[in-house]
Amino acid sequence: MAVAIGFTALMAVAAPVPAPAEPREFVYVTNTLSNTVLVIDAATSTVVATIAVGNNPQEVAVSPDGTRAYVTNGDSNTVSVIDTGARAVIATIQVETLPWGVAVSPRGDRVYVSNASSNTVSVIDTATNAVIATIQVGDFPVGVTFTPDGTRVYVGNAGQFSTQVSMIDTATYAVTDIPVGLNPAGVDVTSDGTRLYVVSRGSAIVSVIRISDNTPIAIIPVGLDPQRVVVNPAGTLAYVTDSSLNTVSVIPTADYTVSNTVPVGLSPVGVAISRNGTRVYAANGGSNSISVIGAATNTVIRTIAVGDSPLDVAVGATGDVTGGVTGGVTRGDRPRSVAGRQTEQEGGSTSDGSGKGRSNQDQHDVSTAEQAGRNSGQVKVKVDHEKATKGRRKAHRGGGHRAGRCLRSRCAPL
Repeated sequence: MAVAIGFTALMAVAAPVPAPAEPREFVYVTNTLSNTVLVIDAATSTVVATIAVGNNPQEVAVSPDGTRAYVTNGDSNTVSVIDTGARAVIATIQVETLPWGVAVSPRGDRVYVSNASSNTVSVIDTATNAVIATIQVGDFPVGVTFTPDGTRVYVGNAGQFSTQVSMIDTATYAVTDIPVGLNPAGVDVTSDGTRLYVVSRGSAIVSVIRISDNTPIAIIPVGLDPQRVVVNPAGTLAYVTDSSLNTVSVIPTADYTVSNTVPVGLSPVGVAISRNGTRVYAANGGSNSISVIGAATNTVIRTIAVGDSPLDVAVGATGDVTGGVTGGVTRGDRPRSVAGRQTEQEGGSTSDGSGKGRSNQDQHDVSTAEQAGRNSGQVKVKVDHEKATKGRRKAHRGGGHRAGRCLRSRCAPL
């Protein structure tokens, strides 16, 4: 009897411990004309929620732990904070005029928002959902991205005559300008923090910047109207959307040349990549769809119908505490239906769619930023954020063009 009991106890001790479940991945899409964000289950490619946000939502970024999504509302001059578990807006933050790009710090404690018509970047404390600083940058700032260590933020200034990317030191808010091509809009940093990729719409190029000294080391011709860029987690491939050619260009980072061009839907702008780098998502504003590209074959494997005029896309995962830093790899529970059909090219079936170490950042405070503003001619910081001022939109707002919808080369870049 004692032997039997001992054997039973041994078996109990030796029983294998179940492996923790993999974080569940979701895709977040801004629909500029629907004033919504759609949530897509990446495993099934089905829409599981539709969340109402502000007017004319532009871009979206997901926190590294996957619990929050931040959405810029261009016509409301606000940022919507979404609880990704509840799939509901839990806070609305007033920023400056025409908020566009958005990025969450690697530690998840700061959100940087580009205000295109104010030529500023708002810094948000995620613990309080309050703006703690406003930084002057270049003309018509759009794209925003962090370095993996959180010490720098790069901003694409996409104004009509702009040829600069602004680098922000997150400890002091000091700004350094880096020369690139005309109308830089999309920006992304490699996972090892050594290279910055910049899409310049007016020059139809991608510039590669060495981050250690902010020096351009390569210029890559690409498409006719390149928009956004995302680099895969391995740092081996960059993907660039082109809204005129309706394509995504694939650039191996080893040789800085376009190796493949993947046809997608109409007028793609936003682009994101899965955590494991196997799938690339392109937001097709002219087709009201998301193209899912298989990275192994560089072909569209699924097309998901979404809302009206999708502009941006981000990937995030529940339970993820090591996610990316921007709207690329970062990005309860009643499903909601969406009009349209989802085309799945894997297997040829169709189904109805339903339903981006401790940073120096935590060492700075407002007084440091104010002192930096007094001591440096390169930085202009407004602390204790003022109310957004009313003003006329930039060139892309004229002539009846709505923000996020103007794709003509003479208009201000997206």
